[in-house]
Amino acid sequence: MGSPSGFLDCSDCASPTISGIQPGSFALSVTAFGPNCSFSDTMLLTVLSFVAPSYQIAPDQGICAGTTVSLGGAPTPGVTYSWSSSPPGFVSDQSNPSVAPIETTAYYLQATNSQCPLPSLDSVLVTVSVPPFFDLGSDTTICQGQSIVLSNSFPESGVTYQWSPSIGLSSPNALDAIASPTQPTNYILTANRMGCQRQESISIEVIPIAIEIQDAGPLQICTGASVPLTALAEPVGTAIIWSPNDGSLDTNTGSNVVATPSVGTTYIAGVTNGGCLQFDTIIIAVDSLPWNLGLTTGDTLICEGEIVQLTSTQYEPNEFTGIQFSWTGEGLLTLDNIPSVVAQPTATTTYFRMASNGECTRIDAVTVTVHNSPTLTTSQDTVLPCGIQSIQLVAQDTESGGSYSWSDGSQIQNPVMELELGSNSFTVVFTDTCGGTISETVNVEVTGGPMVEITSMADTVYQGTKIVLEADSTNASSIVWSNGSTADTAVVSPISLPSATYFAVVTDENGCTAVDTLVLEVLEPVFEIPNAFSPNGDDNNDFFQVVIKGDNIKVASIRIWNRWGQKVFESIGANEGWDGRQDGKESPSDVYIYSISVQIANGTIFYRKGDMTLLR
Repeated sequence: MGSPSGFLDCSDCASPTISGIQPGSFALSVTAFGPNCSFSDTMLLTVLSFVAPSYQIAPDQGICAGTTVSLGGAPTPGVTYSWSSSPPGFVSDQSNPSVAPIETTAYYLQATNSQCPLPSLDSVLVTVSVPPFFDLGSDTTICQGQSIVLSNSFPESGVTYQWSPSIGLSSPNALDAIASPTQPTNYILTANRMGCQRQESISIEVIPIAIEIQDAGPLQICTGASVPLTALAEPVGTAIIWSPNDGSLDTNTGSNVVATPSVGTTYIAGVTNGGCLQFDTIIIAVDSLPWNLGLTTGDTLICEGEIVQLTSTQYEPNEFTGIQFSWTGEGLLTLDNIPSVVAQPTATTTYFRMASNGECTRIDAVTVTVHNSPTLTTSQDTVLPCGIQSIQLVAQDTESGGSYSWSDGSQIQNPVMELELGSNSFTVVFTDTCGGTISETVNVEVTGGPMVEITSMADTVYQGTKIVLEADSTNASSIVWSNGSTADTAVVSPISLPSATYFAVVTDENGCTAVDTLVLEVLEPVFEIPNAFSPNGDDNNDFFQVVIKGDNIKVASIRIWNRWGQKVFESIGANEGWDGRQDGKESPSDVYIYSISVQIANGTIFYRKGDMTLLR
């Protein structure tokens, strides 16, 4: 008798299986151990040396109630089958019968053949489960941004749930999952109870609608400030309505509005589409400062060591409990976080007070100028050439305010002083706003300059006639006439009528100048034609010609005829006179006819005709 322990699939389990054992008799023993005791038993297993019947059988399985399953497989030749069940009620001699149990059932197979006197025994356990129960309801429509519970049923114990797809679900493994889809979605639920599955679906349509206020705060502004608000809506182009309609918005419709709230306000932007309503909100808090908040103390001047009070305007503190103050500046004698302060600066200081309430800020400034001992600067001592007769003196102190007093009695800061040749001295006394005085003296030395006087041979001259002008100068190193001459004399030919002006400028070694001017009376040139002449060689009236007064007249032509019309003399382009001869012979005393043309300075030509007498 042998031991089949080597053919057991387990040695520490309650129901081991033996396979592959050879024919023979085998003793099997088992011991069960308790907490404080144990129990043993034995059995004799006899394996015959015959071929056991061959068969196919389904594994243990779980099904939903009402589901049909097959218990076996293809028949084996020479093998007979006998099926039974527990609970009883099922019998079959087929190799692969089908069953549809409504409760958990054990099916037993007894297979026999003609070789082995003992049948082969086997079983199939079919566990029957009730299908999961749930109700998904009807397909529905929601607004974008809304959520919906996909099932109104309670989850069952022992049932697992799985939703697909899982996008937009609060939990893909919960029967009562909450769906928040952003687009139309068909959700499929698979429920499983011990292998018994049920699958249903529900479609959720989504009406597109959304609105968002950009950069939606909350915001904090100061009274009177404006805030641009922008909202974006879906679908694009959907009308946007803003509230409240209290006049603080420039418009209550559109994507862009401007809010100017006087108090804290919640603004709402809403859109509608297909019966859906969506809105977004923004809170704008409003802070304020008193309208008249400021400083009553203006820029001020104090003497060294003085104390100054910088005073705030009055306001009602109970209406503005959140105001905070902050002063900056040297020499504060009080706290720097109160409305009004006292200061004692040692130098000129600008004090700044910042008042704030939330987002509202106001900065006021006041400058306190500290009078220190002044310094006084004046014009430098100087030497003035050219006999200058006046000068503006300049005095400058290091502070604003105060008064000036000059030695000549002037009370202005920068007076114009009269000068004399030689030494001049001027003293100024400055009295500052705190009563202190300081003085300075300015010395001015004035030297003389050159002189010049123009003289001429005559005060009257005919137009175009040359005349010599002479300059008599002293202390001059150079001279320049108005006609460009640099000599002591200038030769001029006056042309302009009725007078001509000439001047001479002299300069000394210091660059000082003097000028003198001379005005000449200019007469228009004249001409005369004599009525007789006597060519007797006594150098007195020996020629007949045009008598000209001035140098700016030209004789264009002279023609002379005797009484019989014979031309006895002709001169072109010159004032050549007739000496009373014709062809070298003396003409007799008689009356002769003349024709003369004369051109004056402006180009005009005068024609003269007449008679004259030749006397011998």
